[in-house]
Amino acid sequence: MKAGYREVPGFFACDQASRRWLLSPPLSPAPAGGRLLRAPQDFPGRANRLGFAHGAGTGAAVVDTRILWFVLAGFISGTDGFVIGSLLPSISADLGITVGEAGYVPFAYAMVYAIGTPILATLFGNIERRKVLIGAELTFAIGAVLMVLAPTLPLLIAARVVVGLGVGLFAAMALTTAVAMSPPERRGRTIAVVTSGQSLAALAGVPLGAFVVSVYNWRVIFAAIAVLALIAVVGLMWNLPRGVRGEKVTLRERLSVIGLPGIPVALLSTFLFMLAQFTVIIFIAPLAQYAGGLGAQMLPLLLLANGVGAVAGTQLGGRIADRIGARRATILAAAAQLVLLAALAAAGSLPATVGAVALFVIIPAIALTGWGFYMAQSSLISSIVPRSPALALALNLTAMNLGVALAARLGGAILDQAGAFWLAVLPVAAAITALLVASFVLPERKAIA
Repeated sequence: MKAGYREVPGFFACDQASRRWLLSPPLSPAPAGGRLLRAPQDFPGRANRLGFAHGAGTGAAVVDTRILWFVLAGFISGTDGFVIGSLLPSISADLGITVGEAGYVPFAYAMVYAIGTPILATLFGNIERRKVLIGAELTFAIGAVLMVLAPTLPLLIAARVVVGLGVGLFAAMALTTAVAMSPPERRGRTIAVVTSGQSLAALAGVPLGAFVVSVYNWRVIFAAIAVLALIAVVGLMWNLPRGVRGEKVTLRERLSVIGLPGIPVALLSTFLFMLAQFTVIIFIAPLAQYAGGLGAQMLPLLLLANGVGAVAGTQLGGRIADRIGARRATILAAAAQLVLLAALAAAGSLPATVGAVALFVIIPAIALTGWGFYMAQSSLISSIVPRSPALALALNLTAMNLGVALAARLGGAILDQAGAFWLAVLPVAAAITALLVASFVLPERKAIA
């Protein structure tokens, strides 16, 4: 580190002349002629703007309030991603297409997210994070506006591709940037706060969106999303520090993790599990009609129950993995998911009232096991590749979105050609395969040197 810089180990390094900030390597020594930046008093009146805050008069670090802008962005993108399933009937009626054909909309988003995100993260990896995050969120907002205006399915799919590019790039950069903006002793809390936006979206944003579309139109949802995304852009412009940069990781380095022992089967199990999980999420409207005769008016309540299960899954998944082991937790979640999906398929043969009641038990339980699986699977993959957990988890996210994409396309085709019963059978078949992979192929939790 050059003289004239101040730094916090593993945090920021600051050029005192230009006040430009770079991500500092962990445990790097203080520069000659400089000193460690330890308290707000080092830059009076600017502590919060430089990426961390302290309790008044106590010196105790707390989560930077600017992190809340990442929470807002996560809430918006989470609502956008999860609410689409409840909008497919409205989209199909508006555009004069089938619900299965409307499945191309989430398919395009998931494919772009899965394939485009690693490429964009490679291209923009060493560019100033503030510029990348603002640009990504602005791209998201523009895509949402284009969705509102799209008069045909091809144009709607093109707009959805724009949304996927913006959301994917933002997600790839947001968490590491937020962590870099926090003092080392508060990074765990920062991660929890940032990721809470997705849980809040499942709990509040998605049911609210389903309610709005039951009263108005699906385009109103994306108009609101566009406005919120633009608000997030302004907040990020005003609050993010300048000069924060990360290391550029080549695409080859990202993909090299696939060849490590244990990773291919772990990614396969994620892919299969998410194929099962998201067939239900994307086509929840026709499945709710099939299993319990529930229409658009009851869908917000069902999605609220789903959100409660999702929040519970995020809270319990990691704890169960820590208690019984990540591999056992993934097997337990896959087995429970299989039972629940089979119950969903069978619910269509029950009287409508009984099926409707059963749905309010099955759907939140599916959400709980699904989010719980993802938490445990993330822990397992991190332990398999302890030296490159970030790259491995990024690939796991790609596998997840490929599963989502196949669920959207294959599920849509089955719904149009064979009906809702066979649509309900699809996730059961995927869950059986996912359980087999998790049970008999996935390695025990151990570190690879």
